[in-house]
Amino acid sequence: LVGIPMPIEMWHLSNRRGAHASLVSWWESVLEETARDLGSHPATLGFVLMNELDDAFNAFPGAAAPNPSGTPETDFFYGSAVKYARLVKRAAPGKLVGWALHDIPQWLGFASRASPRSPDGASLVA
Repeated sequence: LVGIPMPIEMWHLSNRRGAHASLVSWWESVLEETARDLGSHPATLGFVLMNELDDAFNAFPGAAAPNPSGTPETDFFYGSAVKYARLVKRAAPGKLVGWALHDIPQWLGFASRASPRSPDGASLVA
């Protein structure tokens, strides 16, 4: 597996708001180029987009609530996961794409009900 340590500005809305546009476009091009270049190598099983950049505010608000709902921050967080996974799958079809969350089972349930949105607010779920 190829780890691509994309910075927090790619995952957290509050950090993205302060990020320079060139940083975002540079990381997106690095991700695509890395997936394209290494995706054709037979030893590459897949790619890991981030490691434990989830937190209660961005990935799972209201952890104690029986039916927590999404926020702009969670929609952005999960929307980024969908966006970057799709980018890698286009550049390296047939390869695995993953990301590491903290081992908190409730967060996975929340993630399964998330409504990912792109930074412009468009839904990423067909």
